[in-house]
Amino acid sequence: MAKKKDSTPEFEPDDFPDYDEAEFGFMGGNFDTSAFWQEPDFLLADIIHMLVNIAELEIGVTLFVKGMTLTGVLTSEKNYLRDLTATFRKRVHLKNKKMTKKEREEFNAMFDFTRLSESNVAQELDEEGVSMPAGVSSIRFLHLKNPMLLGADGVMDFAQGDTPYVRLRLTLIDGWMLGQVVTPDMFRDDDIADVLH
Repeated sequence: MAKKKDSTPEFEPDDFPDYDEAEFGFMGGNFDTSAFWQEPDFLLADIIHMLVNIAELEIGVTLFVKGMTLTGVLTSEKNYLRDLTATFRKRVHLKNKKMTKKEREEFNAMFDFTRLSESNVAQELDEEGVSMPAGVSSIRFLHLKNPMLLGADGVMDFAQGDTPYVRLRLTLIDGWMLGQVVTPDMFRDDDIADVLH
């Protein structure tokens, strides 16, 4: 009786012209799987970069972070830094009401966080001849406005603070979904219609 030939195709390295062994190191055993799984979700990073940071859309989102559920509205880094700047300037001005105009201008310059955006820092590094390694995203953080922490004991709402934002490293996020968890009192907010869910 004739032996049946295995129909499983055999692949040669030349079958994959786009494959760069030096980049991935699969064949040489240099591929670091632990580092690979610690990278942020590229899809979430693209949404934050293109839609939130550049187009400045606000998008409702729910995040799963180390066993916690966090919900709120993704907002741009520019918006976060503007509000952070305004908060610190207001506190300084309230505490030092007798400042001269020159002192006020100096404090305003000192507490200008808007120049510290990740895109500005990346641009400055690029101008100095320092570039990010290939495949590494320049977006490392997201900014969640009016965050709520959901738990078995109820909801912790942080929206009443001076700067109601969470700045969260993307590598900490285990999972996410578009759409903000809605609680009944949120329907009283007129701005809710402007948020994409």
